[in-house]
Amino acid sequence: MLDNENNLKASAPVPENRGNLKDKPTNQHKTMSANNNTKEMWVGDPCYIIDMSQWADVLDYTRYFNLFSSKEAMGKGEGYNPKDKQNGVFTLKDGVTCAVSTTAYGDGYYPDDEGRHYGVDAGMLGIFPAEYARTFQRNGGERNPHLGHFITVPADYKVTVSYDEGTIDFGVVCINTQ
Repeated sequence: MLDNENNLKASAPVPENRGNLKDKPTNQHKTMSANNNTKEMWVGDPCYIIDMSQWADVLDYTRYFNLFSSKEAMGKGEGYNPKDKQNGVFTLKDGVTCAVSTTAYGDGYYPDDEGRHYGVDAGMLGIFPAEYARTFQRNGGERNPHLGHFITVPADYKVTVSYDEGTIDFGVVCINTQ
């Protein structure tokens, strides 16, 4: 969402700080079976599911998913937000709501708290509705949603994200990017 100053605002509350993933036991977020009380989401690098023809526009619209503190700073290539603010919940122009965060060290291969791994080529990870990733794939998109993971979440899950010392927490899965 944009406020009257063209700043992106979070549309969902950020969960309380959960600390660093390496300090917690694995399987903190239990996998659930699909039923009427659940839905699917896709977790991975947004560059794998946003069409290349739209990628630059999405980055501009979201200030590189809050990497930059303002449109003016982005235009100059300066004015980065602090690492813990380089994330947020976004409603894209096509109405898709997602949460995205930069990683601690950019591109790489990062584990979550359930043993899955995520390849990163754009220095960020996000959570999107599964249908968004599948629609992109069905429409012959050049990118590959299989480079992320489809996960089952409660039906009332609202996208959220927080970042703490390299750990990205989407409320239903934590990914250690240290």
